[in-house]
Amino acid sequence: MSNAAVHPNEINDLTINIVNFNRKSVVNISNITATWSIYESIFNNHCTCDLILTDAVHLLSRLPIVGEELIIFTYKSRGLPMFPKVIRSFRVIKVSDYQHATEKMIVYKVFGIDDHYHVNEGIDVNSSFAGQNCIK
Repeated sequence: MSNAAVHPNEINDLTINIVNFNRKSVVNISNITATWSIYESIFNNHCTCDLILTDAVHLLSRLPIVGEELIIFTYKSRGLPMFPKVIRSFRVIKVSDYQHATEKMIVYKVFGIDDHYHVNEGIDVNSSFAGQNCIK
């Protein structure tokens, strides 16, 4: 029995929840998520995510997507167990690529963007800072 090295990017205890727009309903979608990705870039001031859901429980009829929902990833690093759980949240911005896999199962893609995007877009810089201290 070999004892393979654990890569620091491996995760344990993954939970993916979707929270509806009025924050009253939380649905665990971990078991209907086929794949998921989180994208980070040094050229963007925000992160994005996408998930492919294999939905046989008719999630969209129970939890309508209006663009104010949150996708919350909670996980722990397998390779670095001394770090606490990581919680990342993304706001749903798009649902697309509907396909009927079977008579009862729909496969679709959900896209999200983190709150830093909305915070950065909300900051209005409309005055000159020439000649001022960088701390001000």
